[in-house]
Amino acid sequence: MSIYGTFFNGYSGVSRLGDSMSVLADNVANLNTIGFKGSRSIFEEILNTATEPARQGNGVGLAMIDTDFNLGKFEVTKVPTDMAIDGKGFFVLSDGAGGTFYTRNGQFRLQANAASQQVLDLVSTSGLAVQGYGLDANNAVDATSVTSLSLARRSQPKTTEAVRLIVNIESSAELSDVPLYARWDGSRTADDGSPAPISEDDYNYAATFPVYDEDGEARTITVYFDDTTDPGVKEFLVACDPDKDRRLYDAATGARYNDSGQPAMPGAGALLYGRLRFNTQGDLIDIAAYRVPANGDVAPDTATNRIQLGRGEAYYSFAYNFTGTGEDRTATLDFGTRAVPQAVNATGRALVSAPGKPPAYVSSASRWEEVYDENGRQPAAGDMITFTGTRGDGTAVTLDYTINLASELSDLLANLEQEFACVATVEEGVLTLTDTTVGDSELAITSITYRNAAGETPATNADIAQIFAPDGSRFETSEQARF
Repeated sequence: MSIYGTFFNGYSGVSRLGDSMSVLADNVANLNTIGFKGSRSIFEEILNTATEPARQGNGVGLAMIDTDFNLGKFEVTKVPTDMAIDGKGFFVLSDGAGGTFYTRNGQFRLQANAASQQVLDLVSTSGLAVQGYGLDANNAVDATSVTSLSLARRSQPKTTEAVRLIVNIESSAELSDVPLYARWDGSRTADDGSPAPISEDDYNYAATFPVYDEDGEARTITVYFDDTTDPGVKEFLVACDPDKDRRLYDAATGARYNDSGQPAMPGAGALLYGRLRFNTQGDLIDIAAYRVPANGDVAPDTATNRIQLGRGEAYYSFAYNFTGTGEDRTATLDFGTRAVPQAVNATGRALVSAPGKPPAYVSSASRWEEVYDENGRQPAAGDMITFTGTRGDGTAVTLDYTINLASELSDLLANLEQEFACVATVEEGVLTLTDTTVGDSELAITSITYRNAAGETPATNADIAQIFAPDGSRFETSEQARF
């Protein structure tokens, strides 16, 4: 190798080292740059050509500058628009002219939209629009298209639709035979100098919260609580300022509370009355709710104003209207417990033990050849059990089930679930059907009957097993509180 070649090789090494130092300096300079990805220098040897076999090499070259995409350290900020990606991926940006860019820098900010000052665009530090999926009116992600992300300076007014109360209600030593609804008088208003619609001495506890009308204005709602003569029952009254109540109270005439020329009504401001039943451990187990009519007389001992939850309804709701226009708005009231689906139970128990042995109850995994009824009778192959009743929606259903001794009880449960649109279980030998929907339910087994393969019934052949309940009997509705 010539002296020139030797100097060139040395020079190439020093020069490439300078390139490496430049890359390192760039990494150091960007230590605090959000989203910056460090780099490293990749070198390669410059090999001899075939015409110069005696030379050792032609120095070193910079093959590439490799970007390190390992996850960096997260930094907590107080800026709500700052974001970071944990793992792989990039934020997508747009310049609005068809150009698409990708970054790991999540330092975003809001700036006024060029077309409307009422809209704020989410943009990067360089002013590029952040792209993403939008939300529909129900706040569900619309993944059909990617769009620039924007926020309105003010959200559209939305009426309150649900209220959840978390309160501790103390008992009072002073009990009253007069219910809360009878102590409320919405015809007494502060505007005419009358006393308040209810006195502070007429209730034990009150919780106040806002609801929002269609104009976005906050309105005050109060829930009053008081003890009753039954130690396990407390009553409540949901109310608003009677002067502000603009609900319809007569649908036939369209009359509203506080209409011009209308007399003051005792029921004005009383939105809902109810009773809460607790067990001895203090757990809420049942709720009864009633509408308060214009005259204020709820008459809870009758069904006139009792509210029955509709099918699919898990909570009671109250109506409100503060504008005097349109239909009354409604909001559900959640006391921390909800309605449960209706369940019906067989009146007997199925066993997997022979007479004279300790009782053992069947399970869903028990085979029919192991099953006995409470009188020690076993089903035979080809025996048929007929379930007659209705689904929760009232549809009449009949299921004829033929016993295969090698099958498990789970086969019967699956057939019941399909025909009666329910959940079928067997616990401690008791067959239970539970509706899949809360609220109003007509789920019922009105009759269970048995016959053998020859068509005989228990009335003509006493040896036919009556597994879950006596022949012709009706399942009992569970006593569990369903509201």
